[in-house]
Amino acid sequence: MRLSAFTDYSLRVLMYAATKDGVLITTKETGEYFGISYHHLVKVVHRLSSLGLIQVQQGRGGGFRLAISPEKMKIGAIVRQMEPDLRLVECHSKTGNRCAISSFCRLKGELDQALQAFLQRLDQTTISDMIRDNREAWTKKSK
Repeated sequence: MRLSAFTDYSLRVLMYAATKDGVLITTKETGEYFGISYHHLVKVVHRLSSLGLIQVQQGRGGGFRLAISPEKMKIGAIVRQMEPDLRLVECHSKTGNRCAISSFCRLKGELDQALQAFLQRLDQTTISDMIRDNREAWTKKSK
C-alpha cells in the first residue's frame, strides 16, 4: 500500500503545527521547512481546514494552527479522510472490477484484512505520538 503525497503532506503539516503549541504558522513557512511546493500546501491546508483539523486566520499576520488537540488526532482517521481511494486491488471496486477470478479468489479477503490491520494500527496512534520525545529535533532539522 502506498499513501498519496497529499496524505503524506497532510500528516507533516499536522505534526509541524503540533510542535508550534498554538502559534500561527504560515503555509510559506511550512513549505520552506519541508521543501514542498507552496501551491500543493495551499490545497492541503484548505482540506485540513474544511475537515476542522486546523484553524485558518486570513489576512496580514494570518496563518494556521491546530483546531483540536494533537492527542485527539488519530492517524488512521486522518488517512481515511485524506485518501481518495483505499482500494488495494481492482477487485475491491464495485464498479471497476474486471478480474476474471474475483468470484472465488481468496486474495481479496486477505488484502481486506491486511488493510484493516494497517488502519487499526494507525487508529492507535495520534499526531501527538509522532512528535513526543523528539520536539527538539523539529527545531534542529538538517537540510
